[in-house]
Amino acid sequence: MNWNKKLSLGALTCATVFSLAACSSQNEAGQNVIAKGEGIEVTEDELVKELKDSAGNAAVQQLVFGEIFENELGKDRVKEIEDEVDADTVKLVAQYGDEDKFKEVVAANGYSSVDEYKKALRYFKLLTETISKNIKVSDDELKKAYENYEAPRKVSHILVKDEDKAKDLIKQINEGGDFARLAEEHSEDKGSAKAGGSLGEVTKGMMVKEFEEPAFKLKAGEMTQEPVKSQYGWHIIKVDEVGNKGSFDEEKDQLEKQIRKQKMDDPKQVQQVLKDVLDKYQVKIADKDFKNALDTFQTSNDQEAAKKQAEAEEAKEESK
Repeated sequence: MNWNKKLSLGALTCATVFSLAACSSQNEAGQNVIAKGEGIEVTEDELVKELKDSAGNAAVQQLVFGEIFENELGKDRVKEIEDEVDADTVKLVAQYGDEDKFKEVVAANGYSSVDEYKKALRYFKLLTETISKNIKVSDDELKKAYENYEAPRKVSHILVKDEDKAKDLIKQINEGGDFARLAEEHSEDKGSAKAGGSLGEVTKGMMVKEFEEPAFKLKAGEMTQEPVKSQYGWHIIKVDEVGNKGSFDEEKDQLEKQIRKQKMDDPKQVQQVLKDVLDKYQVKIADKDFKNALDTFQTSNDQEAAKKQAEAEEAKEESK
């Protein structure tokens, strides 16, 4: 599921209908007129219909879930998140130099204003925290993760474009050459080259597979004796230090965070959480124009029940 800016635009656009109506005039039929000219007349009814057709479902989704997220997190946490959004925005303005430059960046990313960007950021924070809160991590998952867990280790590397050059550097190191000095002189990874090739502490899942496998097989002080090929080039990998694996209780919290993050990266897991919270709050769509707005997040049984309810509401209205 794609929680992108389109949802924010839908909600914001529909919300503006009410302010536009206050500024409109009326035609002979008593309809509010939004814009008019020679042979041109756009009414509020036309605008509402267009917005419903083009962005209505997306806006309904965002408005419904926005309230659910606020209920899930509570007023105090929502206020903290809003303060975080303000603080994050201040930092970004400082990073780009001044507010005018930041506005240009915001506009380049498709937001009409800084306020719209802040609303989208607020929503994203509410969304991700609610999902994280509602993702379940079982004891069995934690125990299995602990069994497969390997402590972080400090790793260095030299990255070059040519395999023969990598082999030559390995030969020089084995003959007494200084790894750190050779990394500074030859490594294509300029960031780590300045630190003698050091990448610092590395955890499993952090590096590409081709790099990770040898890096977690080597013992402290050992170096790969053959160049390692990855999408970035040819690596010479050296393990500087191997960390100690703590007890289950010591590693439990960190493992839970890792499992939770992995699940949050899975669209199916996210979809399931949204379905569950929607079911928890028993949300039903009363407006027949938006009866399908939440179908994506409902089971077939939920959809059938919602459809029957909408039909009953429609029949009730027609009987009046």
